[in-house]
Amino acid sequence: MSNEATATTAVRPETSRRGPRFPRRMALSGYASAFAQPATYLGVAMLAVVYVVVAFLFVSGRQEAANAAQRNGENIVRIIDESYSNVFQNIDSSLQYVRRAYQGSPSTFNMSDWVQEAAIRNNLAFNFVITDARGLVINEGRTVAETNVTSVIGIEIGDHDFFVQQANASVDSLAVSPPLALNASLGPVIALSRRMTAPDGSFAGVVSALIKPIALARAVASIDLGAGGTFGLVGLDGIVRLRVQDGKLDQNAGGMKLQPGTGVLAHVNHARTGTFWTLGLIDRVQRLISYRVLESYPLIATVSATEAEIFRHTDEAERTYWAIALLLTIAIAAAIRWAAAREHKLNTAVAEMKQAQERYELVETAVHDGIWDKNILTGATYFSPRWFCNLGYAEGEVSKSEQAFFDLIHPADKASVEKRRREYLEGQSDQVHAIEFRLRHKDGSYRWIQGRGKALRDANGRPLRMLGTITDITERKQTQAAIEETNVRLARAEAMAHLGHIKYEKASGLYTWSDGIYRIMGKFPDSFTPTLELA
Repeated sequence: MSNEATATTAVRPETSRRGPRFPRRMALSGYASAFAQPATYLGVAMLAVVYVVVAFLFVSGRQEAANAAQRNGENIVRIIDESYSNVFQNIDSSLQYVRRAYQGSPSTFNMSDWVQEAAIRNNLAFNFVITDARGLVINEGRTVAETNVTSVIGIEIGDHDFFVQQANASVDSLAVSPPLALNASLGPVIALSRRMTAPDGSFAGVVSALIKPIALARAVASIDLGAGGTFGLVGLDGIVRLRVQDGKLDQNAGGMKLQPGTGVLAHVNHARTGTFWTLGLIDRVQRLISYRVLESYPLIATVSATEAEIFRHTDEAERTYWAIALLLTIAIAAAIRWAAAREHKLNTAVAEMKQAQERYELVETAVHDGIWDKNILTGATYFSPRWFCNLGYAEGEVSKSEQAFFDLIHPADKASVEKRRREYLEGQSDQVHAIEFRLRHKDGSYRWIQGRGKALRDANGRPLRMLGTITDITERKQTQAAIEETNVRLARAEAMAHLGHIKYEKASGLYTWSDGIYRIMGKFPDSFTPTLELA
């Protein structure tokens, strides 16, 4: 087998294995490199600004919503404090009025007659009862007639906490009991009580006003706390007196006892009023709690709003922000892709031009450009007439020497031209020498030149002769500079402009305008429907 056949056999597998892959890999690499351009960097910067602005709007919106909810909760709990303080004060005045009347004449006192007095009638207390020192109910009088409710006279309540509290109290003060079950027909009641003292100073019993929790709930049912909002009355002893959610009494919450140091009890020791975030002890829902200790009573008024309700409008706005950001992302990404495709075409064209230069050994591609030829061994240099014409000179106006050529090079480019030439001749750079630099025109201006050259070398790689061309690329440079300036100005204009967009739903045939389009067209969403003609 000949050496030529052997070489062919050896080369074919390599070509078969790598030939189809290298062009594809180079094409992908070239397309990826096309993204490395100012338009891409500007687009990425614009996207970064968009998402930073969206994040800022989201964070500031949530903070503003939280602050507004805190102010609203503080205002509502203050109103509730004043409302219930007035209610309890009125009932307390009635209790003291009944107590004086009873202790003035216990044997002849008729509670049923006394409760009809205007001084003690109110819309909340439905029953007044008197309990002796043993805890036995000995007298009662209802302010509101109720059917199917049996009397509480004769019931023992001496074991209830509020009675024990009054029996052991050293001072005369109003006590508000947790919900009680005095009898089955009466249902849960809250007792507001005052102790009675015998002439000798000993404990003589308790006078109480009975209130149904639902009656207390009605006093705040009209306050709008939003979906899932709650109101509560909690004693300083940690026992829940009342809890209202969505305007309805929570029957299961009354009488619950909070563990010390939990819920609102963890905060009242440090401040008598305030707000805090917590996971609800009853329904495990994240809430903002506003609380206030009633001025003259051992009760804590609380109102709460759920996290979902507080941030409902903010979350809706956030979805709008992200939708706008997504549309901008799509638009900017499309612009970057278009610019990259254009750059890729330009790079491909440049690469193809370079391949053509190598394929035709520089001659066929240089016939319309200035040609130069230098004998490296003798130093003899040739410049074609078109070489001088490209610079505005007639043949003979410039010396045909290498030194004359270097004298025309722009001072800022001389060092790089000489360095690239030296590296090429020493074999440090590509097989084709190509460089862009400026040459002085006859009119005194400098023209951008693309110089190309190829050296002929001996068997040892030593350069013997170099042939090349010069091409005037001034217009291309100016065009590129103009394109870059246009891109910069366009990017600035897009960033500053108030833009709008139109959405078309093919299935329904509906056109949707953004606020920007309505503003541009001078229309209003409430009174105008977009149409295909106006879109």
